[in-house]
Amino acid sequence: MLIPFLHFITGIILLYFSADILIKSAVRLAELMNIRPFVIGITIISFASSVPELSITLVSLSHHHSDIMFGNIIGSNIANVALILPISVLINPKQLHAKVLSRDVVVMIMATILFCLLLIGGKLSRWEGFLLFSAIVLYNLSLIHSSNLRKSKAISHYQTAKLFLRGSYANWKCYILLILGFIGMIYSAKIIVKSAISIAETLHISEMVVSISMVAIATALPELGMAIVSSLRNQSDILLGNIIGSNIYNLLFVVGFSSMIFPAGSLAPGIFLKLLALLIFSLFIIPFALKKNVSRKLAFLFLLAYAGYIAVLYLT
Repeated sequence: MLIPFLHFITGIILLYFSADILIKSAVRLAELMNIRPFVIGITIISFASSVPELSITLVSLSHHHSDIMFGNIIGSNIANVALILPISVLINPKQLHAKVLSRDVVVMIMATILFCLLLIGGKLSRWEGFLLFSAIVLYNLSLIHSSNLRKSKAISHYQTAKLFLRGSYANWKCYILLILGFIGMIYSAKIIVKSAISIAETLHISEMVVSISMVAIATALPELGMAIVSSLRNQSDILLGNIIGSNIYNLLFVVGFSSMIFPAGSLAPGIFLKLLALLIFSLFIIPFALKKNVSRKLAFLFLLAYAGYIAVLYLT
């Protein structure tokens, strides 16, 4: 019984280091190509936090385990808002500047609604995946042509991410390590998916429950790391922006790109309730974005709601 859990932990550790290598190399290559820090901040860094979800998604869909894929996306987005964000507020309550992020909050809610509507039927076609992917392309284009204030925030996001990634590699290593990081991501994702299936069978629970809880929390670790760094540096906009950006990328880029390659098959019964939970928890972002001061009490209540939801998943 312990072997699947040991494999799962091993896969998570390998996934973390592979993602670190992959993103660090990608950022360095972007710098060598003289790509502006602003563009790096809103593309590569935003993409970085969704790399674990992308690898899990591609592997699970290629092995016809759609429940793991969608459970991971749903669980990661819920964890970002109801687990990681409240934890960061408990560490350091702060002022959040809603004017900078109000549009992104709207985009995140709209992306969540679109995702839920497309998935109500229990399947996701290539055309629907293309629709989601097109939305993230338009979103990035709108960011690139946005105001100087947003540019300054993106550059700060980029600088904070570089601190979190602990430096960069020498020029000649980037190409090799980029490939090795990608291989490591795929290999670790296979370990995680296989171990998640074994854990579900061992505990006699559905694959989606395991992916919404264990897999989702594990793949949300990069967001947690970035949130802690941002909290300690009092960079509240970067903290909230990373959470919102990660949720948008998970829904539009990860699901859209993966579904264009591997259309998602039939999902297990009960997907409607999971989507409803995703939509409700996504609305938790609104108090953080609209209030200048977010209390530890409110953050603690959100953590209780998240813990209660996970408990209900395992008990029903």
